[in-house]
Amino acid sequence: MLPKEIDIQSLKKGTQILINIEASKLVRLSILLYLAPLLSILLMTLLGQFAGFNELVILALDIMVLFLSMRILHQYLKSHAGLEDVNLSLISASH
Repeated sequence: MLPKEIDIQSLKKGTQILINIEASKLVRLSILLYLAPLLSILLMTLLGQFAGFNELVILALDIMVLFLSMRILHQYLKSHAGLEDVNLSLISASH
């Protein structure tokens, strides 16, 4: 297991690390990270089309919604992800 004080910058390129995380937690985080921004962009695109906006305005709105959804996800994950249960281990060079 990696000590909490390890400096990630000190790891050399090619260092292998084993990440142990519960499968259900990995699936939930993956769905949240991939689907939430995608669904927000699709919803904004539909709303923009129904409102009669042109494609350039819809694109600008999509970019703003993507940025906003990523900021919201970042704040949520910092406080609710429960990633303290994730174990990191260095893999020895003999593998």
